[in-house]
Amino acid sequence: MINWFMAVLMLLMSGVSAVNPTIALPENGAAVWLEGRRVATALEQNGELYLPMPEFFRLVNAEGAFADNQIEAVLPLRGTLIMQVGQTEGRIDKGEYAATIYAEQPPFIRDDIIYLPLSLAADEKVMGYNLERRDNAVWLNAPKLHFNLSSEEKFTLNLLSGVLYLNGCELCRLNLPSASEPGSWYPPDKFGIHRTPSGNYLFQSGAMGSGALSFSYQLAAWIPSAGGEVQTCCVHSIIEPMPQPFWQGKNLWLADDDGSICVNDCTGEITRFTGDGQGICWWANERYMLLGGLRLYDRQKETLLDLTPLLLTPEVKAEAEEFLQSEQDFPISDSEFEWYWSYLNIGLPMADPVPELHFNYAKGKKLYFSLICNYRQEDSDGLSNVYKEYPLVYKLPR
Repeated sequence: MINWFMAVLMLLMSGVSAVNPTIALPENGAAVWLEGRRVATALEQNGELYLPMPEFFRLVNAEGAFADNQIEAVLPLRGTLIMQVGQTEGRIDKGEYAATIYAEQPPFIRDDIIYLPLSLAADEKVMGYNLERRDNAVWLNAPKLHFNLSSEEKFTLNLLSGVLYLNGCELCRLNLPSASEPGSWYPPDKFGIHRTPSGNYLFQSGAMGSGALSFSYQLAAWIPSAGGEVQTCCVHSIIEPMPQPFWQGKNLWLADDDGSICVNDCTGEITRFTGDGQGICWWANERYMLLGGLRLYDRQKETLLDLTPLLLTPEVKAEAEEFLQSEQDFPISDSEFEWYWSYLNIGLPMADPVPELHFNYAKGKKLYFSLICNYRQEDSDGLSNVYKEYPLVYKLPR
């Protein structure tokens, strides 16, 4: 009776293995779990875990190709992975440039099967998964952020794909710069979502980036609750303040490095501006747009007006120059003020003592600005910046 039972049990086990061959786990292997689902069995060699090439690229729904000892695969958002068998150095080719990657152990071939090190799946330039090994199992999970708008609206953002989930169901995909350029744009560490007056969603987030100089960036997206076009806008700056989303009646304005967009919250219609009207918008009404560089665009006449010389009148400049000459330890001479004003709003993060002219807010038919003049003063604590603010007003023409 016992022998009959064992025979049946062995037959059942054989059937399960045929249906799911990854159930079998060799002594020198580890089960690989992706987002809580078992997807493969890794081979361990020289202290490194490896996956066969098809299973490795299947982690991101990609397919690999092999020719002339070279492995290639187009990874979603990241670019084309290129590696040589037997070499630890490879690259991610993005067309315009390539980013170098390094593996702790090189890919190799055994029994005509190409194996890639599983650790590459955790490389931020390659796949970016969080990788955790527990005993003889490896767990891969995409980094995620969570936000609860209410007890019935729980959002999850996948930082690798940009997919935003609402209560576990995909709502939309956001164009996260950190997903496509992980070496230059750091992923957000939090996000917020608000309901718009028409019942849609406004997504907002921000983080840092790194290039020749570190910079800040912010993301905003209008998300239709019923589905439809989603536009992710990203604006970045080294030191200058960045415009926030703002409302003009039923229209929502979002700033983007390529130029602001206007979204009708009721209809979902998106307006993108070209020509003189293209640029980052700080404020708008039915007729005017205040663009970066303090340029006022008249949508009715399609004309552009530079507000800087209208705000920095000779009288305003003279008052600021008197302050700078009388208060500084090392006052600016008359001959140097032309040079001083030429650096308006182009200071670097080292707190250069240059003049700054900023837009503050609008009220009625008036736009309110501030001119900030500052200088360095040496005291017992070292160098410090002293500044004076001059309020300025511009009245909109009829």
